Amino acid sequence: MSKINNFFFWIVFTIILGISAFDLYLIIHFQHVLFATESNAIGLFLIEMDSGSVALFSAVKMFGTCLSLMLWKKLLLKNLMQGWIVGCSLLVFQICLVCWLLFA
Repeated sequence: MSKINNFFFWIVFTIILGISAFDLYLIIHFQHVLFATESNAIGLFLIEMDSGSVALFSAVKMFGTCLSLMLWKKLLLKNLMQGWIVGCSLLVFQICLVCWLLFA
């Protein structure tokens, strides 16, 4: 991967991880009302599985983010064009998520 691709990789990687960390902060900050307000069925299931705690939900979300970023990096090394399509899609999704968290 060229220096410019590597530079942009780290920018996009950091933005995606930063938004995910912000989402995790909100989960922990609002854990007392999360069960009543969470709209993700899998998230609700994980909270129920952990007796109302957000610990399992938070761990699974962070694992998913880390796994996605690792697979994205592997794809970038294998096929640069497909890798950037996937990476930009992840970035757009995360930007939509933060907009929804802040403005919905």
